[in-house]
Amino acid sequence: MHVLTNPRAFKPERSRPLFLGLGNFDGVHLGHQALFARVLSEAKTKRGHAALLTFQGHPQSVLHPDKKTQLLVSDEQKLFLFSRAGFDFCLRLPFTESFSKLAPEAFVTEVLCRQLKVREICMGYNARFGHRRKGDAPLMAYLGRKWGFDFSATMPVRVGGEIVSSSRIRRLVAEGQLAQARECLGRPFSLWGEVIRGDGRGRMLGFPTANLKLESHILPPAGVYPAWARTVKMRQKPAGRSWKEIKFEAGQWQRAVVNIGTRPTFGSSSPLTVEAHLIDFKGVAIYGQTLELVLGAVLRGERAFQGPEMLKAQIQKDIRQACQGLPGLKKSFTRPYL
Repeated sequence: MHVLTNPRAFKPERSRPLFLGLGNFDGVHLGHQALFARVLSEAKTKRGHAALLTFQGHPQSVLHPDKKTQLLVSDEQKLFLFSRAGFDFCLRLPFTESFSKLAPEAFVTEVLCRQLKVREICMGYNARFGHRRKGDAPLMAYLGRKWGFDFSATMPVRVGGEIVSSSRIRRLVAEGQLAQARECLGRPFSLWGEVIRGDGRGRMLGFPTANLKLESHILPPAGVYPAWARTVKMRQKPAGRSWKEIKFEAGQWQRAVVNIGTRPTFGSSSPLTVEAHLIDFKGVAIYGQTLELVLGAVLRGERAFQGPEMLKAQIQKDIRQACQGLPGLKKSFTRPYL
């Protein structure tokens, strides 16, 4: 998949028109996947390029910097899911204050029509674009008629009688309802981050852990979770200014036990951490690599122990319980995982 950060870098081809999905796509949930299916199908049928236009980070982080937006997926994980879905291009534009002031008509005219020369645009039924979010589906349909591109708006997807949305899934994850979140995502909820060095306490206890640096992830409640873990490498090859080709290499899934919390046994002042003990890990150190963690149902809440030996005994019990529960969790991978 080719990733562009400047629409001017895109070179339109008359023989391969551009079919574009527009949105932020946090979570890449079932609603987003319905949009993806439309874009990919149209591009294949009409022999065009399938592409997505999205933004680096989240627009609300620029519009409301005082309110930290907790994301379901990091920027890198989002690219991974786009690539796995089968898109040719991703236009990943920086969302700046000046860009936010661009009128809806100007955004469509200058960026989508004159620079990208889109053949068809698809976005969600309730998506908004342009200054003060004044652009909507009816306006996009009107501009399509004016400028000669096709437009379609995907209808809401419902699970359990309720519309699937990123905000709904954030709430489910924060409440620890991971099975319900999985139904809305169409895949298991996972954490994604860089492995960094910790303080070595897990190794001293005999259970070395991979500590994750997360990109503004929303987290389930503190506790101990069974998990499947794998490393994911993103290969980048520059293909021009503001343009690169990316490929992902995913490792084998491994059993793990994940702790989310402040490690109260060692003092209450510790910051919130996410650390994973890879049960069958026999490789070399993976510092600096990206690790994906798919969490199962919580084993227990976080609590303080009277000393390291009691904590060590509990971790051994956690591992036994995790191994018993993991086979059922792995069944969630039988459906196509974007």
